[in-house]
Formats: sequence, C-alpha cells, structure tokens
Amino acid sequence: MQVEQAVREVPRVDPKKMRQDEVATYIYKVRTSQGVIVKGKVRAYTAEQATRLVTNPGDRVVKLKRSKDLITLGTGYRKVKPDELVMFSQQLAAFMRAGVPLIDALGAIGSESASRLMQDTTRDLAIHLAHGRTLSEALRHHPKVFPPTYIDLVRAGETTGNLDDVLDRAAEYLERQNEAKLKIRSALAYPAVIMVVALATVVVLVSYVLPKFVTFFENFNAKLPLPTRMLINTANWFEANWLPLAGAILFSILAVWLFFKTPTGRFARDRMLLRLPGLGPVIRFNIVERFCANLAMLVRAGVPIVSTFNVIIEGTGNSVFQRGLKKVQEQMMSGMGMSTPIAATGLFPREIPQMMRVGEASGTVDEQLEIAAKLYGKKLDYRIKRFTAIFEPLVIVFMGLLVGYVAIALVSAMYGIFTQLREVKGG
Repeated sequence: MQVEQAVREVPRVDPKKMRQDEVATYIYKVRTSQGVIVKGKVRAYTAEQATRLVTNPGDRVVKLKRSKDLITLGTGYRKVKPDELVMFSQQLAAFMRAGVPLIDALGAIGSESASRLMQDTTRDLAIHLAHGRTLSEALRHHPKVFPPTYIDLVRAGETTGNLDDVLDRAAEYLERQNEAKLKIRSALAYPAVIMVVALATVVVLVSYVLPKFVTFFENFNAKLPLPTRMLINTANWFEANWLPLAGAILFSILAVWLFFKTPTGRFARDRMLLRLPGLGPVIRFNIVERFCANLAMLVRAGVPIVSTFNVIIEGTGNSVFQRGLKKVQEQMMSGMGMSTPIAATGLFPREIPQMMRVGEASGTVDEQLEIAAKLYGKKLDYRIKRFTAIFEPLVIVFMGLLVGYVAIALVSAMYGIFTQLREVKGG
C-alpha cells in the first residue's frame, strides 16, 4: 500500500492524547479474499489501525506483530549524515516557497533520498502531519535525526510564518558545523596515518624480522650490541606477558570509559581536554563558535532565549561549559541579562561578553553574535592550522625515533657479527 494512501486512511488522533512512542511499525501477513498471502510492514498508532490499513473486506489477518522500530526508538544505531540533513532542509524550504503542501513535499523528498533512514523518517513525519501535528512536533519523535536546536528553529518558523527562511538558515548552520568537524578530522588524519604505519612497521620488524636475527646470532655465538639486547629483552618481555598486559589495558580502558560516563568523569575529561596544549584552544574556539551561531539563529528566529537556553547549553557538548552556562541561565532568569553572567564564567574570550553588551544596548544581539561566530570560525581555522603545524612534526619525529631505534639495533648487530667474523678469520 502506498504511503500516501496509508496516511489518508489513518484516523485522526488528538495530538495531546498521543504518547511520543505511539507510532510503530507492524509486520503483517494477510490472506486476501482470493486466497493470496500478502506480507509487508505498515506504520500505525495501534494494531487496530494497522489492521484497517492492510485489509479489505473479505481479507483475514494471519499475523500482525509490532516490530522493534529503529525510527520510533530514536533511530537506534543509524544516523543521518549531515549533508543529508542539509539537503532535506534546502529541499523542504524550496517546496514550501513553491506552495507545495508539507505532506506532499515530504513524500517527494523521501522518494528521492538515497538514505533508507531518511526515507523512513520522512514517511513517519508525513503520518504525524496527517494526524494534525505540526512539523516541529513531528520532528521531536526523531531526536537522533534532528538536533534540538533545529527543532526549536522550526517551531519558531511555524510561529512567525517564515518557516522557509528558517529552514534555509538551518541548512547554512549545519553546513558550517559540518565544515568545522571535517577540518578538525582532516587535521588529525595525517598524523594518525603516520602513527599507524610506523607502529605497523615496528611490529613487523620486532615480531617477524627480529626472531630470524636471534636465530642467526645464536648460530654464530655472537655477542650482541647493547641496543640489540635491549630490543630483544623488550620483545621477549612483551611476548611472555602479552596476555596479562592486554587484560590490564582492556580493564583500564573499560574503567576509564565507565568513569567518563559519570558526571564527575565527564567534567574531569572535558576540563582536561580544554587544558591540553595545542588541542585545548581548538576545542574551546569550536565551542564558542557553535554557541554564538546557535544563539544568533534562535534570537533571529524569535525564539525566547530563557526558555530554550537548555538547548544552547546541551549544544556545547562540554560539561565544563554546561556547568558554567547553567549559572548564566539562573542569573538570566533573575533579570541580570546575558553579557555580565557570560563574562563571570571566565570560559569565553573577553570579546564575546563585550559584543553581547553592545547588542543588548542596541537591540542587535543576533547581529553581534553572528559577527562573533564568524570571527571565531576564522580563529578556529587558524588554530587548527597551527595545531597541525606543531603536532605533525612531533608525531613524525617520535615515530622516526622509534623506527630508527629498531633499525639501528638490527644494523648494529649485523655489523657486530661481521666484525667478529673478520677477527676470527684474521686470527
């Protein structure tokens, strides 16, 4: 059955009486009046609705079972790529400007999408809209697909009547955030590749080449140089103790991972990251740029900041900033404004509260925040380049020393054997 038909046939339900997890996927097997078995899946709020959707007069339901729906459960392990969400926003904005109804627009976007998750998501959004929900209410059923900031922007666009402009603005924001992530990943990719290749080289030399050298040395009763003996003893120790060592490493990783899951652990981890030389400023500027961009969009869209400041706080992704901004939120609710509490946290560069103060005085907070976001976007680019320029040579030098030591240990041993053989012949 086509999605559009299913949407039209689902009875209207009062949105206020619906729970967030009511829409589900049902697996069905139906025997038609002609005796033909039909199998498939259908989205509905109840089993009774699913039965009405998949049967005609004379048909009999053989099987109807609610499946574990990844879409309903927040998309499970699947995620929508940032560029897919950008394309969704741009297409939906274009359809709205053209006067296409939202349900038809979602159907067209889903049919053209190459992502199975986006197809399922747009289909589910259409069902919610057909049941009288707004687009923002429907989006809240997919928190793994649509960020809270995105949903609040859509809700503001629905309130002000400029949803198409808000969607375009959201697409621009998502593109900018994706570019920042790609820059950070690309900055770390080259050193990571060098490290992996160097470590693989060392492992091959120590585990495959070195044992052959040991056998060769023993046949000649040669006295090995100190670097070679150190390397052999180290390799033998790892070979003899690799199992408890691997267990200790895995236990340590698990213990640290569990510790980081606690509020205290997350705070300690995030504070440590912010204090790391080179990487700390990159993380801080990325958070500042994201904070200013998110806040600018919400202010410009007309979203009440005090009521949605939790979204801004969570959007930082750093518990140190989140703890500081919680205090800012409390002071804002007591009427202190934003610039003074922001400055009191000590987390933001001095320019940010100064620009906020100017915006509060002139009524241009969104413009000042947008300027700040662009400024710290450029500073972030500079910090990433600077971090890469420092980090790459350090990794190359360290791995060069490691590989060089292994090579020197092997070559010096060969030279020692050659010298001893020459002395034996001379004697």
